[in-house]
Amino acid sequence: MTFQQFNETIVRTGCYDTPGPVRFRLPSFLATPVFILRMFDFYVKGWLETFYRDYANRYWARSSYRVLRAIERTGGEVHMEGYENVRKLTGPAVVTSNHASAIETYLFPLSLIPFGHNVSYVLKSSLRHYPLLGRVVRAIRPIEVDRKSPIEDLRQVMQRGTKALEEGRHVLIFPQGSRFREFDPRKFNTLGTKLAMRAHCQVLPCCVSMDFWRIGKLHRDLTATCHPKSPVRIAVGEPIETEGMTQAEIQKRQLDFIQTTLSRWEQLDHRTLLARPSDTSGANDRRSLP
Repeated sequence: MTFQQFNETIVRTGCYDTPGPVRFRLPSFLATPVFILRMFDFYVKGWLETFYRDYANRYWARSSYRVLRAIERTGGEVHMEGYENVRKLTGPAVVTSNHASAIETYLFPLSLIPFGHNVSYVLKSSLRHYPLLGRVVRAIRPIEVDRKSPIEDLRQVMQRGTKALEEGRHVLIFPQGSRFREFDPRKFNTLGTKLAMRAHCQVLPCCVSMDFWRIGKLHRDLTATCHPKSPVRIAVGEPIETEGMTQAEIQKRQLDFIQTTLSRWEQLDHRTLLARPSDTSGANDRRSLP
């Protein structure tokens, strides 16, 4: 499937599934270096494309498609669902999602830009200094937070997020702040809800399962591992109206969608995606925004 064919499929049907069946999957210890090499190709080509003008509008989604193909060529499967809900948006929205790995940050542009929506990410400012990736981060004009002062981060997101929405761009926020393999609703902060209420726009809740690329035990990125048997899944929920609703109601609808979707995927894939009560460590996570 070509990039153009993918765009036409996701817009026409609202979903995408890796053509199957997948005949051969590498074991994790072999799949990990193979996937890293494929991602290096993504970084290099993305870095080169940033030298062309208007990278965010012309090349970002195409770069994102390379990540999807890297997953599939390593023996993984990608399943996207619910994208008919993107067409229900009445304007720019705050897109919120659980955060399970680095992969979803690469795939979201691919699934939103074909609908004619540009996206502004809320990202940690340190990413702009990464080799190769840093230039790509700067080219997409993110809303940067440094996670040193929650109050200052909140102010930046409110001001710059509102401006981005007024300019016609979605704002993508991962309210957990950090990546967690299993979803704990108590770590899902209210930043996206606050921004949507201030800007009087809709919230588009999303849910991801990214066990394909798991957080490293010794180092979150350097020791991450690839598991082709675990599918990559992204689901988009119904837009949530903020007018006439309380912050608690908006937050609950996002959490209900994520938890219900993950529970369904747990049964489908036979994997633990929701944190159990005994595994949770409390509502306060210093790495998260308010």
